[in-house]
Amino acid sequence: MKVILTGSAGLLGHDVWQVFEKQHEMIAVGRTQPPWVPHKQWQDCDLSDAGKTYSVVTKANPDLIVHCAAYNNVDLAQSLPEEAYRGNSLVTRNLALACQRFDTALMAVSSDYVFSGENAPADGYREFDAPSPISRYGESKRWGEIHVQTLLNKFYLVRTSWLFGPARATWIDHVVRLAQEGSEIKAAKDMVSSPTYTPDLARAMLQLAESHTFGVYHLSNNGFCSRVELAEEVLRLHKRAGYSGLQKLALKDLRLPAPRPPFSVLQNLAWQLQGFKALPNWRQSVSDHFANTKVTS
Repeated sequence: MKVILTGSAGLLGHDVWQVFEKQHEMIAVGRTQPPWVPHKQWQDCDLSDAGKTYSVVTKANPDLIVHCAAYNNVDLAQSLPEEAYRGNSLVTRNLALACQRFDTALMAVSSDYVFSGENAPADGYREFDAPSPISRYGESKRWGEIHVQTLLNKFYLVRTSWLFGPARATWIDHVVRLAQEGSEIKAAKDMVSSPTYTPDLARAMLQLAESHTFGVYHLSNNGFCSRVELAEEVLRLHKRAGYSGLQKLALKDLRLPAPRPPFSVLQNLAWQLQGFKALPNWRQSVSDHFANTKVTS
C-alpha cells in the first residue's frame, strides 16, 4: 500500500512510521519533519489548510491515510477550545474531504476522553456505547470522529488511552525521574483507564490496516488500573516499591483545569470479535518500555 502518515513526529506517529515503513510505501506530511523520516519521503503541509491538504493528498493518491496528528494539551484546550477544534476536528475534516477524491481509506486515532467516565460498563466502554465528552479536548476529538463517520465509507476509527512509548517522555517516565530526585509524585486513585504502549498499538494498527475490516475499534493494552496503581508498578520495576513521596489523591484534589473521565477503560470488543489477538497486558508493556526502549527526549 501507499500510505500517508500525519503526526510522524509525535509519540504514536514515531512508532507507526517504524512499523508501517518496513512493509509499505510511506509518505509523512505535516509541519515538523522528524529525523527518522527521510527527506524524499517528507511533504510539508499545514493540515489546517483545506486547499493545501487536498492538493498534497490527491497528488500522492494514497491507498490509506493514517492520521496520528492531534492537539493533545487537555488542560490548555479548556481555555483555548478553538485551538483544540482546529487541531482535532478541522484537520480531520480536511483529510476526510481529501480522501473522498479517490475513495482513500482513513485511519483516524481518537481518545477515551470522548466518554464521560460516568455509568460506564464494568468491563469498559464498547465501540457502540454513546460518547459524551466532558472537556473541550474530548469535544474536539468527538467532533473529529463525527467528520470521519459522516464523510467517509472506508474508515478505521481507533480509540485508545493513556499512551506511553519511546518517542518522548510521558507521565510514567516523569514518575521515575521524580522518584530519583526524591520529589513528590501526585497520582489520582480514582482515575482509571488502560495504559497503552505505542509500539503495541502501532503493530495492531498495521494489522487492522492490512485486514481491510473498516469500522470503529477500541485498541488499548489488556487490563486497566488507576493512576496510583500505574505509578506503583513503575516504582516497583525501579526497585522503589513503597516510595514515601507517592501522594495518592482524589482526582478532584489535583485541581486540574480540565475535567477528566474517572473511568475511561476501553473494552476492545470489535477487535476481539474480528478474531485478532488481544494486546499484551499493560504491566508487561510497561516493563517492556523500560527494559527495551530509550526515550529519545
